Amino acid sequence: MEVTIKLNDAEFATLKQILGGVSGAVIPAAPTSEAGNPLAVGIEEAAQMLSCAPGTIRKFIRQRRLPRLNGFRHILIPKSAIEKFIKESAKVQ
Repeated sequence: MEVTIKLNDAEFATLKQILGGVSGAVIPAAPTSEAGNPLAVGIEEAAQMLSCAPGTIRKFIRQRRLPRLNGFRHILIPKSAIEKFIKESAKVQ
């Protein structure tokens, strides 16, 4: 049986500690590079990177102007897609 629960970061950290030794408990992490830097960011961080509201990021995802990664607890956006979005936006202006 698979269960999906929305948690804030503190709740997630606590749950990860509790379930760390439980057999069969799988908690996927955000993808990272070999250097340990995240390859993808959440809605809030993407909004900070683009200096806009989180709602604007959600709108860009709905409009398919920004891609999203599936299979994770939160919506994640590849950093490379944000960088490409910035470069393409700069060319238009």
